Amino acid sequence: MRSKYSLAALFFCLTTSITQAQEIIGDIRGIVRDPSGAVVSGASVQVINTDRDTVIRSMTTGADGAYVAPLLPLGHYRLVITASGFQQYNATDMVLNVNDRRVIDVSLVVGSNSQTVTVTEAAEPRFTRIPVSASASAGSSAPKHSTCSTIPI
Repeated sequence: MRSKYSLAALFFCLTTSITQAQEIIGDIRGIVRDPSGAVVSGASVQVINTDRDTVIRSMTTGADGAYVAPLLPLGHYRLVITASGFQQYNATDMVLNVNDRRVIDVSLVVGSNSQTVTVTEAAEPRFTRIPVSASASAGSSAPKHSTCSTIPI
């Protein structure tokens, strides 16, 4: 009887550790620099989940100018970086997917905090359209070899 309980406890421990390893998270990290390429330490970094309109992480850059926002839930994000003597930096429309490690290295622009630089991330196309010629013969529905070789895999 005791071995049944031991076996059940072992099974529970193993399945619990496996399910914990399957978390749906990602992170955003980078280095903040000035226009000359020198690192900016002490810059304020906010990671905002735009789906929830909530600041998820607030931090300051280290002596190496680096920041890391780990264990972020999936979703859409905005990154706001401010530092004395520089314009505010905004990166918008960032999408964080499963196990993404987004690297957003930033070069701040000299100016006042009341000025803002906004960077919008371009969305990646999900589908590629293949043009179909109206002059193609009606009896042939198969694409030509040249058309197939241009389709991304």
